Amino acid sequence: MPREKSPSATELLQQVCDIMEERDLTEVLLREDGITLKVRRGSEPVPVAFSQPNDTLPLPSAEQVESPAAQLSPEVGELVRSPMVGLFYASQSPEAAPYVEVGSVVSEDDTLCLIEAMKIFNDVKPDFPCEILEILVEDTTTVEFDQPLFRVRRM
Repeated sequence: MPREKSPSATELLQQVCDIMEERDLTEVLLREDGITLKVRRGSEPVPVAFSQPNDTLPLPSAEQVESPAAQLSPEVGELVRSPMVGLFYASQSPEAAPYVEVGSVVSEDDTLCLIEAMKIFNDVKPDFPCEILEILVEDTTTVEFDQPLFRVRRM
C-alpha cells in the first residue's frame, strides 16, 4: 500500500488561506506540538524598506567589545523558532519601535515579531512568559522554518 505524501508547510498555509477566504474569516489561530500559527487577512500591510549596502563602512575590529547578547553561552535560555519560511520583521513599520528588545519581558499574548509569508503577516508569540535574552535575526531578513529567532528565559 503506497504511503500518502505529507503536504509541505507552504501547501498547508495555502489550504488555511483558501479556507479563510471561502468562509470569509479574518483570523485563524492554530496550535499544535508547541507551534503557534496565527494568520490574519485584511490587516494593513507592513511597508518594506530597502537599502543599498554601503561598502565604505569600516569592519569591526577584533578588539571591539562584544555585546552582552553575543557573550551568552548557547546553553542559556530557550529558543523561539520560526513557525514558517518568510521575511522577518522586528516592528510594525520601518518607523515604529521594535516589538521587543533584549531585556524585554513578555507574556504569551505579546507579539515578538512578524513573519511575512505569501503576502500575509503572521504574529510570532511565545508559548510562555519570558525575558528576551538575544535577538538572533536581523530585521527584514529571510528566515527558514524552525530557524531560531530569539533566545529567551522562561519566567
